[in-house]
Amino acid sequence: MPLADTLAVLRDAAEEAGVTVRTATHRRGRDRVQVMPDLERYRVTLTAGGAVVMQGAWSIRETGERKFRSWIGSYGSMPGARITLAEQVADGTWIELRAWPD
Repeated sequence: MPLADTLAVLRDAAEEAGVTVRTATHRRGRDRVQVMPDLERYRVTLTAGGAVVMQGAWSIRETGERKFRSWIGSYGSMPGARITLAEQVADGTWIELRAWPD
């Protein structure tokens, strides 16, 4: 089955389950799928050179805050690293709460 068809089936199944699914294409043309349940409203994102390297989401703000600090220690030395903590608000948009470096 072509990848596009597989992703369409996955998106349909996720929609039925009430889960948000996002797809992204890597520079080498490989796709990856992120599954983010609606309950996960605090997101930590690591970018380098403007590209998302890693992302995680949690339902509890304190967990997001802890991961934000942890990722600074673990990945802050990566060239061009930027780490953000964001909250998803009622309309589905993300509001940046914290960023490193400032």
